[in-house]
Amino acid sequence: MKALFFDIDGTLVSFKTHKIPQTAIDALLEAKKNGIKIFISTGRSILQVDELANIPFDGYITQNGAFCCTADKKIIFRKAFPRYINVAMANYIEKRESFPCLFMSEERVILNYVDQTVELLSKLTGITFVDIMPLKEMVQRDVLQYCAFVDEKLEKKLMEEVFSDCIATRWNPYFVDINQAGLDKGTGIDRVLEYYNIPLSESMAFGDGGNDISMISHAAVGVAMGNAKNNVKEAADYITDTVDNDGIAKALKMFL
Repeated sequence: MKALFFDIDGTLVSFKTHKIPQTAIDALLEAKKNGIKIFISTGRSILQVDELANIPFDGYITQNGAFCCTADKKIIFRKAFPRYINVAMANYIEKRESFPCLFMSEERVILNYVDQTVELLSKLTGITFVDIMPLKEMVQRDVLQYCAFVDEKLEKKLMEEVFSDCIATRWNPYFVDINQAGLDKGTGIDRVLEYYNIPLSESMAFGDGGNDISMISHAAVGVAMGNAKNNVKEAADYITDTVDNDGIAKALKMFL
């Protein structure tokens, strides 16, 4: 194996402690020492990986593949939604059904307002959402990913009426990630591997949520955490222990 890809929430970072277990840190540093490149692959923005700053990752797949960059933030790939989608989303929220929504770019993660579900997500992930902006201003920005705080019923309406050519993935019942068709963590892996000239056959991916299925099923070896959902485990080649019970270290010790 020459390249390892890791989801953050529920994979590297514990929902209980909001930290990376020391055993995982030690295992990642050992992999680096042995010449293996390590990458983040997350639905978060590049702005939301602060707790990983002390680990020398070689690059980042963020916003589910919409923004990929090297460790020094050189852009490998970036693709924003067409502006008419921004307008359609804002109009839907203003005129049809109101709900919190993150408009995510690489420079800012903007929210129209905070409600109880946003507060629950903040508590779960340890991320504080404070960048509030009116919708009419948000639509003028490049949006790489939407994070809509809606249930599955409203999600279905949004995908039919606003995002008909897009994809939705959900790793939490509070919200859904919305990306352009053809963008996911699996395609992000392809772009990073191409940049570093590493074959897919020498890759391994770790995850626990629905948005991790694309990379777990695409990498040469896909590893699901013990705390993963059943559909994630079904897509994996191997199921390790939970994030809080040294799942990363155990899997790396076994394979590497």
